[in-house]
Amino acid sequence: MKYKVYVVSLPERTDRRERVKNYFPPFKNIEIVDAYSPETRPKWSDRFFANDYFPDMDKAKACFASFYNTYRRIAEGDEEWGIQVCDDTVFHPDIINILDKYNPPEDCGFIAMNNFKGRAQSIQQVINQLYTKAGDYQFYYNIEPYKEDDETWGIIGAIHRDCAKKLCKVMWNMKTFLHNEIWVNGHTVRVDWTIGLIFNWYHLMDKWKLYKTKRPITFDTGLLSEVGDSSINRYKIVNSKLISLDERNL
Repeated sequence: MKYKVYVVSLPERTDRRERVKNYFPPFKNIEIVDAYSPETRPKWSDRFFANDYFPDMDKAKACFASFYNTYRRIAEGDEEWGIQVCDDTVFHPDIINILDKYNPPEDCGFIAMNNFKGRAQSIQQVINQLYTKAGDYQFYYNIEPYKEDDETWGIIGAIHRDCAKKLCKVMWNMKTFLHNEIWVNGHTVRVDWTIGLIFNWYHLMDKWKLYKTKRPITFDTGLLSEVGDSSINRYKIVNSKLISLDERNL
């Protein structure tokens, strides 16, 4: 597949952006997308939360707006596929080779790449699942349709450009069904849950379907407490082991 990688990153997190340069896989085509903070979240994003039924979480709303803006960039891009990741994403070490071999089916619009079963509790647990071992084969990472009853967690992945166009239009005009009785304007503040609703519950994406890799090939480490107030760029990965930059094993 031909693709461009879009990295969501706060402008002020220059340390994270240095990590993208120094530790990301050698993607040929990569672009940094400025993320929004609660203070910089644009006024237009208020339409996504035009209801009183969901928590008023400024950081989550800023994240939602940042992801939407990235989908819009993918829709306007030159490549057939856009891969949306974050500046703290950890990758399978052979991710470029895996992606190069993908030939998605015609109805594949979105490939979720971080479909972990259960929630990882540490970066080392993530690495243990992402990193290759003896007998690690390409077919482990083939893509398959998301089942309708699978909840979508922490969506990071590849989006077809034409699917991104449709997705942005749907998100802009979204209504959410609550309590089996009412529709409200806007979304929850969890963008990953919204993706699942749009594709698998409301069936709003026409021909486009949500797929996932059989095994995860990425993970957003920002979900982990050990990264919370620090940064993934404090660590490096050596021989499948997480090492702090002061050379201590963690």
